[in-house]
Amino acid sequence: MYKNILVCLDNSDYANLGAELGISFAGKLGSSLTGCHVYAAELHARRFKQMEPGLPAKYQHPKELQRQRENHGVLISKGLEIIADSYTADFESRCKAADVSTASKTMEGKNYLEIVRELEGGAYDLVILGGLGL
Repeated sequence: MYKNILVCLDNSDYANLGAELGISFAGKLGSSLTGCHVYAAELHARRFKQMEPGLPAKYQHPKELQRQRENHGVLISKGLEIIADSYTADFESRCKAADVSTASKTMEGKNYLEIVRELEGGAYDLVILGGLGL
C-alpha cells in the first residue's frame, strides 16, 4: 500500500508525532521512510542585509560589510546544516531501533516549495508532516 513515505522533520511536537506515526506505519506495512528537513539560509542572508543600516559606523565600510556578510553567511548556513543533520540523525536512529528502512534529505529554501519539489521528484506514496509545526 504505502511503500515509500516522506516524513517532514522540524522538531516541533507535531512533526515529532508525525515521525512516530510514520515509524509505526512503516513497521507494520514494511514501508521505507525518508526523513527531510528544509532550512532557509538565504532568508537569513537577506534579513542580515536588511539590518545592515543599523550596524555601528565601524561596520559600514564596504569591505567590512562584505566581510561581515561572508562570515554571517557561513555561520548561518553551517549552523542550519548542523541543526538539520541533528533532526535527521535522530529520525534515522529511531528508525534503526524500530528496524525500519530509512534515508534522509536536507534541503535549503522555502519549506513548502522544497517539500513539493521533493514530492514531485520522488516516488512517494504518502507524506507525513506536522500541519501546525514550524
